[in-house]
Amino acid sequence: IAGYTKSNAERPELLVLKAGGFGLDAACDYRETFQPLAECKTSPEPAVLIFGDSYAMQLVPGLVETLSGGLQQATRSACAPFLDLFRMRVAGQYTLEQGLKCLEFNRSVIEYASDAPFIKTVVLSGDWGGYLKQDHWRIIHGQDEPNEADLPALVHNSITKTIRSLQAAGKNVVIFGAAPSDGKDYSDCLERRVLGLISLGVPETCEIPRAEQDAFRGPIQEIFASLGVPFISLEDALCTSTKCATTMDDVWLYRDDGHLSVAGSRKLSAAMDWASLISKSAR
Repeated sequence: IAGYTKSNAERPELLVLKAGGFGLDAACDYRETFQPLAECKTSPEPAVLIFGDSYAMQLVPGLVETLSGGLQQATRSACAPFLDLFRMRVAGQYTLEQGLKCLEFNRSVIEYASDAPFIKTVVLSGDWGGYLKQDHWRIIHGQDEPNEADLPALVHNSITKTIRSLQAAGKNVVIFGAAPSDGKDYSDCLERRVLGLISLGVPETCEIPRAEQDAFRGPIQEIFASLGVPFISLEDALCTSTKCATTMDDVWLYRDDGHLSVAGSRKLSAAMDWASLISKSAR
């Protein structure tokens, strides 16, 4: 808390380094069924649709200036692009009602994409690892709350339904993995280091231990390996066998405990050439 107070009062520029957002516009965090809002696309007939939750929103700053053919956002917070799987909290904003609306939203996105001939590629992204554990989020499949041991198979089968629905409409599909995380906010660590304050519970270098990241995110790459669509791993770009970077060329990559900052999205997109990786999938 002392770090935040000092940063806000004396070093407001630090907040810019870890700024986040909704992608193209706050309106692109949809609360009802999908509508092709002008604020949420970069051309009248965009070739690429970004579909998913806030982990899809974070890709947009890195893609908007480099992706040819234009892009469109179909994103909703806490709503990964599944057709029969959602998560909720017993108390708070993300209720059972919101979970059911998430599924309605996802169905409406697929219906729109299927009827839009100009959309050639759909990029899927979500907090995939968050659907592999029953914790303060409760994972719901149909009307049931499955056992945690059954979640990997359910995630695999559910994302397969999304992929096959899009492929049946002639769309190319690309999946982006989430950025490395162990559940701790390393943007705070970086901020406190600049301010000369210590951070408890994380390495002094503000790097994520690889073993903790792997335990937290879960075996998503292995689960998705048999899907037959390109999987773009941010872990591969940021992690060694022992640690995962939270900065790149002095750019702070994160805004919180799992999302990329706007600057981080742009930096990682340039370093990995996200636009090229997506374009290759459409060939």
